[in-house]
Amino acid sequence: MVIALDVIGSVNGTIYLTGFPQYNSETKEIFFDKLDYALDTKNKLIRTANWLAQGLIVRKIQENCRYSIVSNIEEGKNDTYEKLPETVKEAWDTAEIDLHIYTNATRDELSEIFTRINDGKPLNEPEKRNASTSHISNVVRDLAEKYSNIFFRKNTKWFTPDQQNRRGLDDFISGMAFIQFYGVDKAITPNSLFQMYRVGKLESLEINLFKKRFETFMDYMIDEFNAIPNRNSIFDLWYIFLQQMDKREFIIKEKM
Repeated sequence: MVIALDVIGSVNGTIYLTGFPQYNSETKEIFFDKLDYALDTKNKLIRTANWLAQGLIVRKIQENCRYSIVSNIEEGKNDTYEKLPETVKEAWDTAEIDLHIYTNATRDELSEIFTRINDGKPLNEPEKRNASTSHISNVVRDLAEKYSNIFFRKNTKWFTPDQQNRRGLDDFISGMAFIQFYGVDKAITPNSLFQMYRVGKLESLEINLFKKRFETFMDYMIDEFNAIPNRNSIFDLWYIFLQQMDKREFIIKEKM
């Protein structure tokens, strides 16, 4: 089960924890066992509020996440089918419930199921692609984690807080991968990026080359990032860099 907690103070926002709900029949309480931060929440806390990511904080939260259902049990003693109004009984008796059972689903199919289920609270396009189990998704996610401290520098202001928290950097890096795969003549759209992420796509065979080139580009540009006026200029520099790499005109400067 996933628990959402709103926090206010030195850290403001919503944190997500996962745990297994348990029931204590003696105290008539619901509590959570093996409570821990959800993966995305833990990664963000390590970068921004490491003190909150410590195990002591989670244990304190777990100790206080206990909910008594005594009042619910007492109220429910009179809530029997026989005492329901006739209209409610009829609605209950004639209600149709859709039950979907998925068996032998591949990881790619599970990813699509996840996306469909979460359409109720809309995930944005980068978050949907992040659910993919493809090699491209894994590489883009790892690069975003590795270089987030560079792209999210306060003096650059390339990404809003919402974009930082909702896979905006993953979206940007996937656009750079798209340019390497298809050049600049093909439009970068949510659909074209989604197709690029598909498991088994030919691009998955080239993603390791992209990773190597991206890391080389970042090593070369890291000291110059503050001079770049906006993030779209990075696309321009990236395209020039790829052309030089393909023509073998790019010279990697050794750091002193």
